[in-house]
Amino acid sequence: MALSSCVLLSDLSNEAESTLDFPKMYKRLRIQGIKALKDFADYTNMKKKASRACSTHKDEPHNNPGLGSPSDTTRTFVLPSDYFTRNGQILQPCKFPGKVHIVQNEVDERRLVENGEVCQDFQNQDALGLDTESVQRLNALPRITLIQLASKKNAVLWICNQGSFREKLPPYLLSLFRGDALKVGHAISLDASLIQSQYGECINNMVDTLIWAREMNCYPLSLRAMCAIFFDELLSKQVGRSDWSQTKLTERQLFYAATDAWISLRVYKEMKRTAKVNRLPLSPPLESTMDVFKTMQLAKSERKKRRLIRERQKKEKQASQSKEIAPFSTS
Repeated sequence: MALSSCVLLSDLSNEAESTLDFPKMYKRLRIQGIKALKDFADYTNMKKKASRACSTHKDEPHNNPGLGSPSDTTRTFVLPSDYFTRNGQILQPCKFPGKVHIVQNEVDERRLVENGEVCQDFQNQDALGLDTESVQRLNALPRITLIQLASKKNAVLWICNQGSFREKLPPYLLSLFRGDALKVGHAISLDASLIQSQYGECINNMVDTLIWAREMNCYPLSLRAMCAIFFDELLSKQVGRSDWSQTKLTERQLFYAATDAWISLRVYKEMKRTAKVNRLPLSPPLESTMDVFKTMQLAKSERKKRRLIRERQKKEKQASQSKEIAPFSTS
């Protein structure tokens, strides 16, 4: 508001020097001031609704987003704590409806590109779902063993735990990472960081739906919860805890991996639509993996600042308490 006022006063001073038409200037200031106040009131009202959703509607039954008033849809962003216990048996499971393509080596990828079906499909998309599977290592970062990209019709799974793909990204996959289409995923910032660490390559144009979930006051924040909140569907995560280091993955693992990438794309589209309906502000896409590192560094510095402020306040409080006790001890 202060910045807007400075801009308005600057504009008025310039206009006064040129025309000295004070009635018009006053009318213009009044109209713009009213509009600014209305925008601020709408924003404040939206923030209050989001706060009420977190504090007072945790145990309300889940409804389908997009129905009813904006305040009603805001309330559906929080699931009750026993939601999956009560509804796990009746929820429709998430199932990827398209084709799954497996790429184990450069020959498989060349055959995939020459076929043209997947390339044409991915080229027509403005966003692709991205996910990875990895194995934990002692005293080291997890190692990526599988990278998945998916549209509604096709999911491509690059197996990266054998051959040349262990040390170098497949050419077609790298071109998709560098392309203009958005790569969207839940906690995609972590996936991008691991890819950068393992392969030294950046991903361009990303949207992390985990960040959006925080901004939309969703709870819980897991991808499984997003599926329940926005689709009333159950995303099973049992296979996710299986062994991804084996050279030959099972059919269940492959289907699970394809579903994870595809559901990330669905969640992105539904969150974007719901935020637009409710006029909720969302973070813009990350331009590259470097933006992820900058965001992490900024968050780290902010946490450090808050910690230092808390420590200083604690010391000041202790000092004031000791001063209050001092007169009694001397007497």
